[in-house]
Amino acid sequence: MSQLPDLRLVKIVEYASQYEAAAVEAAQAELARRCLEQWQLEELKAILRQEAARKQSSKDLQDRVEREMLVQARSAGKLLNPFTESRSLTITRLLSLYLLASWSYFLLKEWSLITFLVSVPPATWDFLVLWVIITLILLPVTAVLLWRTAIQGWILATAYFLQACIGAGLSVYWNWHSMAFTSFREFFPETQVYFSVIQFFLNLAVLLYLNRPGVRALFAMDRHRWLRNLAIALAICLPLGLILIQ
Repeated sequence: MSQLPDLRLVKIVEYASQYEAAAVEAAQAELARRCLEQWQLEELKAILRQEAARKQSSKDLQDRVEREMLVQARSAGKLLNPFTESRSLTITRLLSLYLLASWSYFLLKEWSLITFLVSVPPATWDFLVLWVIITLILLPVTAVLLWRTAIQGWILATAYFLQACIGAGLSVYWNWHSMAFTSFREFFPETQVYFSVIQFFLNLAVLLYLNRPGVRALFAMDRHRWLRNLAIALAICLPLGLILIQ
């Protein structure tokens, strides 16, 4: 404590809650030993108040700038809606056609199930059947909304490609554990999962493209906020992943 400047000692005493009790007592004893005048102590306290005011002003300015940027992004439609960017319309239309093609393929693939459902009462349908019906209804709706660059189309498309990405990843995971492979060299040729792996990365790429403003905002975020959001995401996703693994 004897080597610390007067300002540092006064800061320890003034902000005692931020330091250990032993450090505060030692700072008080050192200040008493130095026999500073009252006006000197008041000057040091005034300097501390000025530093605190500058820090608070800088923080308030940063928060105000972030709020203004957020308001501007919302007013411009760029926070949630990526369609306002250039070069996006053509790719959006291609994604709409892809969704229509997926819907046609899904319709042909599940045609026997659809014809069977017509002949049975809805009370006998299980969750898988309801999922098939919901997909059959939402896919063309999503394609039309996406073609019109509506925000609802972006939301539905994001949900669709997210579940497709998760489904492809789970397919690879279940194949790996059901066959009890020990290396990727054995895994890929035997299980023919190339399609699932390619599907996973394609869906992930489309998902990132649809949400590119959010991805940019994520990388532009300061480190502490980024780590906090990552911890929240892991806290939500890890329990769900453990449930699926079980």
